[in-house]
Amino acid sequence: MGNVTYLNTVALTGTYDSGGVTVDTVYGGVYNADGTGPISPPGVLQDYPVTNLGNSVYGWDLDFTGITIGNWVYSVQLQAYNSVTGVRSDVTTKVFVYDTVPPTLPSNYLVCTPSVVVKGITPGTILLAVYAVDSLSPVLNTGFYLTSYPAGATVTDGPSGGDAATPPGSWKAWTIDTTNVAPGTYTVTARVYDAAGNYAETSCVISVLKFEIGDTDADHVYYYRSTTPDTISFTVYGLPTPANYDLAFGRIVPGSGFTVTDVIYGCVTNGWRLAGTYNTVSGGHDFTTSLLTDDDNGAWPVAVQIYKDGSPFGPPFVLKYGSQPSDLVFANLLPYPPADLIPAGWAYTKSQPPFKARPALETPGLNLRQVNANSSIAFVVYQPPTAPGGYQAIGEIEFAQADPTNPATVIDLLYGATPETRPQFATIFKALRIALPPAGSQTTWVSVYTDRTALPEAQAYLSDKPGTLRLFNVNALYPNWVADFSVAQLAYPIPLSEALLDVAAFADSGVSTASAVYWPTAAFVYGEAGGTISLPVTHFSSYAISPDVGLSGLSASAGSFTPAFDPDVTAYALTVANSVYTTTVTPTVAAKNLTITVNGQPVADGTASQPIDLDAGPNTITIRVSGKGGAETYTLTITRKGVVVSPKTVAVSEGGPGATYTLKLATQPTATVTVNVYGDSQVSVTPTSLTFDGTNYNLPQTVTVTAVDDRVIEGSHTGTVTHSATSVDPDYNNILIAPVTVNIADNDVPGGAPPPAVTLTPGTTGILYPNNLLLTAVGGVTDVTVPEAAVQALLGAGKSAIVLDLTSIGTPLNVILSPEVTGAVTAKRATLTIWTKWAELTLPPGALPSGHQVTVKIGPADLPARLPAGAKAVGQPASLEIATPEGPAKLNKRVTLALPYEAAKVSDTAGLFAYRINEDGSLTCLGGTVAAGKVAVELSRLSKYGLFEYRAGFTDITGHWAKRDILFGAARGITKGVSATSFAPERAVTRAEFAALMLNALGISPTKPVEPTFRDVAPDKWYFSVVETAYQQGLVSGVGAGRFDPERRITREEMAALLLRALKKAGVDVALTTSETAQLLGRFTDRGQIAPWAENSVAAAVKAGLLSGNPDGSFAPRAATTRAMAIVVAKRVLEAVSHLD
Repeated sequence: MGNVTYLNTVALTGTYDSGGVTVDTVYGGVYNADGTGPISPPGVLQDYPVTNLGNSVYGWDLDFTGITIGNWVYSVQLQAYNSVTGVRSDVTTKVFVYDTVPPTLPSNYLVCTPSVVVKGITPGTILLAVYAVDSLSPVLNTGFYLTSYPAGATVTDGPSGGDAATPPGSWKAWTIDTTNVAPGTYTVTARVYDAAGNYAETSCVISVLKFEIGDTDADHVYYYRSTTPDTISFTVYGLPTPANYDLAFGRIVPGSGFTVTDVIYGCVTNGWRLAGTYNTVSGGHDFTTSLLTDDDNGAWPVAVQIYKDGSPFGPPFVLKYGSQPSDLVFANLLPYPPADLIPAGWAYTKSQPPFKARPALETPGLNLRQVNANSSIAFVVYQPPTAPGGYQAIGEIEFAQADPTNPATVIDLLYGATPETRPQFATIFKALRIALPPAGSQTTWVSVYTDRTALPEAQAYLSDKPGTLRLFNVNALYPNWVADFSVAQLAYPIPLSEALLDVAAFADSGVSTASAVYWPTAAFVYGEAGGTISLPVTHFSSYAISPDVGLSGLSASAGSFTPAFDPDVTAYALTVANSVYTTTVTPTVAAKNLTITVNGQPVADGTASQPIDLDAGPNTITIRVSGKGGAETYTLTITRKGVVVSPKTVAVSEGGPGATYTLKLATQPTATVTVNVYGDSQVSVTPTSLTFDGTNYNLPQTVTVTAVDDRVIEGSHTGTVTHSATSVDPDYNNILIAPVTVNIADNDVPGGAPPPAVTLTPGTTGILYPNNLLLTAVGGVTDVTVPEAAVQALLGAGKSAIVLDLTSIGTPLNVILSPEVTGAVTAKRATLTIWTKWAELTLPPGALPSGHQVTVKIGPADLPARLPAGAKAVGQPASLEIATPEGPAKLNKRVTLALPYEAAKVSDTAGLFAYRINEDGSLTCLGGTVAAGKVAVELSRLSKYGLFEYRAGFTDITGHWAKRDILFGAARGITKGVSATSFAPERAVTRAEFAALMLNALGISPTKPVEPTFRDVAPDKWYFSVVETAYQQGLVSGVGAGRFDPERRITREEMAALLLRALKKAGVDVALTTSETAQLLGRFTDRGQIAPWAENSVAAAVKAGLLSGNPDGSFAPRAATTRAMAIVVAKRVLEAVSHLD
């Protein structure tokens, strides 16, 4: 039990080591925590038998159901003894906490933020944090679960903390990535368990919105004010309904937040709110409004704030017309800069852009970086550090194509000009705003708008052609900034500082100006379509283009490395916890057209690599960047804390010498670390534990592996050595350690030595072990052939039960039974039981097909990907099937399957059931009987099965006589509670409710007829289809005069009649003679109160074992039927008609 055990049902289990003394009974009682008492009633408990677990260890199971205690701390005093010899052990006292109250989840500590996300616009990750306290039982960090969240969401475990002892309680956080979640409103539910198994739930509502803009005039969406009336429309998907939605338009100003503005849209009425309309076809809310044509708007993207029923709903967000970050919606922009953006000292009128006299500074220059003719073009202007606060301008930038036969000739690409015409590109570029940099900055920002009529033609022409970049510096002739260059002004190229660069020469490799650029880079965007490119400008005198094949950034998902990234540093290191099993690496380059690989695998610029597995110890990751200009290699060494295993694969032979491998720690521990070593059914190991500390942690220690020399013909096969670690150092306690794969050469051959003779033991059961059988392992499966001689030896010795003990074999099994074996077992009317580590299968005589070789296949099965609410796996699922050489076969009789459960995982065996795992992953509860650490169930067919504990959360069935049947009905889906925490077992059942229960039990789906049968069963009632279906199926009848009386409580004699109809519907007929009816009814003291019409039904129900009398000898035919009684008899009907499986 440990030091303290936490319970929500008064039952305890444990083990006792007698030190070699044989005991058979545990004597126990419940006392107060200080040992006073005993508590009564009933006080000191009766004796309980123990289970011999082997090696002088005994298991005990005490059920204290009869004790009435409250939620508090108690102790149990135990004494083991031998009832024959009288030898007794010392009294052992164990403390336990009885707690049936779930933990408290304060709503004011529930964090769910943000509760509204807008896909592609606002951050899509939601933080959920739950805080829990409990007055008695601690809430462990492992007791927090998310039970519901949106489909498509990616949930990542976050941190947890707090003190498990109470108070103050514990907390847990998760992040929920909604990137792949469809728009809508969802409930996220968290469930928290305390150490006693009680749980509570809390939830929050999140909304995932998607925004789509409609067809809007580009003049308004981009840069120009227009006098033409227009509208803007968009749709928001995912808003929760029903509700009224409207919104306000405005702008999001850095440092100020959302501000409503009246200069953007024509919604001056209704308090600056625009009402939305729900679209029943698309499921979204549509918003449409007119654009103003007579007001000016600054250069701010348009933002909206949505309101639900008058209150803000979610954060404000900007409107976008595309998927790129730069695709923001601007509306009603002036073609001139707003006055508030013009620096002091600059001239400004609406007839021309602002201008200022250019200082006499050294000539600016231009260099190439990341040039691609398919992209829109941007350029930046640098302010030389020799003139802080000054300004330099570029007069014109032109795209052109050089004639290969005459390099001096430049062909203008914009209008298809011939070599004889001069470029007219200047009309494309109109400088509209120039702002001085902030104090202390070395950067000048330049905004450029374009002539929309010429841009498409230019872009289309340039899209598939390499070009040249030409710079004309016109400042020497025009000292002021000019808004437009006329054809006359550019009739001839201005020779001053003219430069001609071949763009095509750098189209396939990254280029930079590493040797020339010594001023900061300015951010600048030109063009109205797609991505942009930066062209750093420097002096012509520094015109040097050198290869740039280095990284501009590097990060790893595993954490931050040292030193911090520097393009000139090529080696980095990082140490991570043992729980970090993988990492991704994201490299970023400054240039284009470079090849990047991470551990030899290609990776795109700015994109995370595929996950890289991290072994315990150092892991070296190589990042290589290459282009036409050369290559650069970076290394990142990530050391994962843990136990270093080397090598991870060894080879041995059965009957031969062992092989060795070593273990050491990756980092120095803060405390002693014990590493335990485990073999399996194929290999043994020595030593079985190793100890490391701060002095020897990095010294390898050796483990020797030896193959088990068995009689299995399995050829070359494998074994596995596993490890575990314990330490007070959290970095090494219960960490994951790599296993060692052992390749084994077999020394067993077909036709070898015969199996040993069968050993006969007292009693009626004969056991055959692996050494009595013929074993062959192929492809990870062991074929077990049962020799007829071995079976005949046991049958000849009078054994009526044959057991094949295969529990020592760890692979899936094919148990091969010849026709002679099955015939001999059937002729002697003996049972055949197969014991495996996953299941025990008992086959009665004649259960298997006769006259055929039969193969019984038994092995492990996978758990379903998602378990139903309330179901907890408590054992390894098993897969069973039978086959003959002709194919899959069927059973002739019902068989018994017993599945073992892990006692430590079970909190209440009342909810412990066997389930069939269906092909679609769903579960069907089959019930079963709990005994000796297993759950046994009868089956008419074989499939996949598992054990699950069902926790319904009903607080009003504790100690109830029908608790297990109630939990079975809920797990089976036959019934459910009246609320999440209440079943109301003693509440009376109506005639309609019992009809619904029978339909659920028999698996009949309700259907609605066209016309009602009974005048008191209206079509708008919940039970209309239930009653009609039950009537059509012959399960119920009316009460006369066209009535059914659906809401009247059903009596016990009415229930008897319905039960008999259910049996008949399932093909089970209970025959009675007149004398038998009289005999069955005569046992009841109130026999005369049973209505004549119900006598046969009551007698038949009693004979079939569906109903019985009351303790006082009465039947109470007209008494009401409770919900507990109803579910009990429903289960009995299923058992009677063999519908459980």
